[in-house]
Amino acid sequence: MLAFDLGEPTVTKKLRRSRTKRISLTGEIVISITTAFRQAKIYKTSPYEEVILYIVHGILHLLGYDDHASRDTRLMRKKEQELLAVIRPLLKKARR
Repeated sequence: MLAFDLGEPTVTKKLRRSRTKRISLTGEIVISITTAFRQAKIYKTSPYEEVILYIVHGILHLLGYDDHASRDTRLMRKKEQELLAVIRPLLKKARR
C-alpha cells in the first residue's frame, strides 16, 4: 500500500479579484500489486510500469481529475502521458 499525507502544507490558490483560497488536500492511494501484475501481462508492460501509472492516476484523481465520462477520460489519459513522459527518464536514472 502506498499512502500520501497531503494534509500539510495547504496550497494557496489565487482567485479573481485578488482573493485567495486555501486548499487542503488529503488523500490516500491504495494499489493492488496483483492487478498490476495481471495488467502488465495484458498490456505487455512491466509490473513496475503499471504501479507507476497507478500512482500517477491516483494523484490526478486527488487533484480533481475524473475519468467517468469519455471526454474526462481522454483529458486524464493525456495528462497521465504528459506526466509519465517526465517521470520515466527520472526513474530510469534512479534505477541504475
